[in-house]
Amino acid sequence: MPYIKTELRTYLLNTTLQDLLKEPKVLQAGELNFLISTLLWSVFESNPCYQKANEILGVLSAVTLEFYRRRVAAYEDQKIQENGDLELKR
Repeated sequence: MPYIKTELRTYLLNTTLQDLLKEPKVLQAGELNFLISTLLWSVFESNPCYQKANEILGVLSAVTLEFYRRRVAAYEDQKIQENGDLELKR
C-alpha cells in the first residue's frame, strides 16, 4: 500500500466517491492504490477467511481484465492507427 501523507489520507477518506469523480484533478497512482487498498482491507476484515480473500482476488482479476479489454486495448488500437503497428525485421 502506498504511504501517502496523513492529510491526503484524511481528505480521501472523507470525500465521497461521487465528489472524487467530479474533481478535475486526476488521482495519482498512489492515491488510487490507497483508496482501493482501504476498501479491500475493510471488506476482508469484515470476515477474514480464505474464502473472502479468494473472492477479493477474483474481483481484482476480473477488474484488471475488464479495464484492459475496455480501455487499454482501445487506446493501444488508436495508437497503432496513429503511429503504425509493430514491424518485425527478420
